[in-house]
Amino acid sequence: YYLYESFYLWQYATGLAIAGSIVYQLQHSNDFVNEYIAFLSLGKSVSITEALKTIHIDLTDGHYIENALTLLETLLSQLESFMAQSS
Repeated sequence: YYLYESFYLWQYATGLAIAGSIVYQLQHSNDFVNEYIAFLSLGKSVSITEALKTIHIDLTDGHYIENALTLLETLLSQLESFMAQSS
């Protein structure tokens, strides 16, 4: 029951997608580190939705989910390569 209370699963999945998008951006943009530090320095001075927009994550579109899925695809490809070399 607790998994469905207050949209727990949605919150968890959204958090993972945001984290995946952040990792993706860190891997693909040298400038993103400074943007991420600025994001962290915002603290609670703005809403989380506005803070995330400063690091190019807009919860109203699906782009951040695409970044997370691209990261996952890359990790799965690396795992497949490792498994193929191990056998």
